[in-house]
Amino acid sequence: MNYAVFGLGDSSYELFNEMGKYFDAGFEKLGANRIHELGAGNAETFSTEEDFANWKAAFWPALCAHYAKTCNTFIKQKDSVKPITGEEMPF
Repeated sequence: MNYAVFGLGDSSYELFNEMGKYFDAGFEKLGANRIHELGAGNAETFSTEEDFANWKAAFWPALCAHYAKTCNTFIKQKDSVKPITGEEMPF
């Protein structure tokens, strides 16, 4: 299994991003292959969206490199198909 984890948390808490760390370590312990570094959104600094955007920008190239494919993905929009890049992914 291949995986990547982006966790959410608040660094004012002692166990910041604990679930993200838990799942990341658990997948690794089970022998899964991490294809991108653990990410963390920090609610204390109100930077969760920016944290995710930065993580996601590095995630897509790592994903494409892992699977040795281009980052052009196709989504159906109305009656046409449009290639999109990692920065334009719908999530």
